[in-house]
Amino acid sequence: MKNEKISVIVPVYKVEPYLRKCLDSIINQTYRNLEIILVDDGSPDNCGRICDEYAERDNRIQVIHQMNEGLSSARNAGLEQSNGTYIGFVDSDDWIDPNFFECLFRCLSTAGTDIAQCMISVEKNNHSQQIGYDQKIRMNREEALKELLIEKRTTNNVWNKLFHRKLFENLRFPKGRVYEDIAVIYQLFDKSNGLAVCTNTQYHYILRNEGIVSASRLENRMDYWTAACERCAYLLPKYPQFQELLTVAMTGAVMEIWSAAWKERRALDSEKMRELSIFAKTNYKTALRLGNYGLSGKLRICLTPYPKRSAYFLAALLRRMSLIKIRA
Repeated sequence: MKNEKISVIVPVYKVEPYLRKCLDSIINQTYRNLEIILVDDGSPDNCGRICDEYAERDNRIQVIHQMNEGLSSARNAGLEQSNGTYIGFVDSDDWIDPNFFECLFRCLSTAGTDIAQCMISVEKNNHSQQIGYDQKIRMNREEALKELLIEKRTTNNVWNKLFHRKLFENLRFPKGRVYEDIAVIYQLFDKSNGLAVCTNTQYHYILRNEGIVSASRLENRMDYWTAACERCAYLLPKYPQFQELLTVAMTGAVMEIWSAAWKERRALDSEKMRELSIFAKTNYKTALRLGNYGLSGKLRICLTPYPKRSAYFLAALLRRMSLIKIRA
């Protein structure tokens, strides 16, 4: 089995306390045929100097220094520079097991698929939660897309996966938006011939309070709504059987928009509020039936047709009850 080159793209911005552990985990991979592309996205701390330091130590590393343009732009810059047959992503505040890329490559090659994924360890304050499959699985395109939309064990992230580079032809991350993974990964899955699951390695995702997506800013939630709408418009004509799963995510986005609007004491324009309210009123029962919610989540979903400040307050109160964590 030929060891094809893997391009590892690492966007870097304001992660100085985490960066060395991340880079050490990449350069010490058991799979050696790596092209490591570090994209310093105008980081104001010492990240750029640390990237250059590692490039002097390891000739597999290339460093791109650019003005700050955001995560999507950094990943796109890495894609343009890459030459590997396969593409992998690592966020610069996370780290990976030593056999991460070896396991993904062997799994993908053996199964004959265009994409492989592994387990995720979500870590915060010395606690961890495992997400993924406990056995090796090969899924065809439709099966993989369904699991992606359910988003329980196959998540809408690019960083615990390995992709054949052909999937990125004419496809890039949307600049200036968060939830950029959701905006592209369904297209990668749709262009692929299937997904293989690797069980004996992990991607360690460090959950930080100051993370981009963890912030509840209203603009972030609107980006999620935009990505969910684009995904529905793209997939529904091809896969009408996924209509209910697509609407669940969109209803969840409305729920988070109302919560963020109340928290920030802001209001959307009346036309947008009406659009979201009408959508939620039509679809919230589907979300209740299919969504993975506890008591507080179900109550919040029931409030989505009512974009009033009293509803914002109740939704925020229910969220603070922390009866269950809702994935945004």
